[in-house]
Amino acid sequence: MKIIDVKAYPLAAPRPGMGPDKPDRYLAKNAPADVAKEVRKLVEAGHDQVKVKIGMGKMGATKDADLEVIKAVRGEVGADVDVMVDANSAYNLDEAIELGGP
Repeated sequence: MKIIDVKAYPLAAPRPGMGPDKPDRYLAKNAPADVAKEVRKLVEAGHDQVKVKIGMGKMGATKDADLEVIKAVRGEVGADVDVMVDANSAYNLDEAIELGGP
């Protein structure tokens, strides 16, 4: 299983244990289209799962902005790639269900 973390905010820091044999990466991109393009590159490199960072309200992001990131990534990679999101508890259950809905 390969999981790639894609951060949708401008913070890039290496994680302990990262190296050329580790698939984990943090990408510093803000715009939904930029995040989607980076995710596309990872999928083209063979990754079949991605994890996108959302829920950065303290940094000015909104639920609508988070939804745009999710839509852009899904539109770029299609239905055959698992797209997960990490919102760091930014949403309650009802909001998370609404954000993840059709």
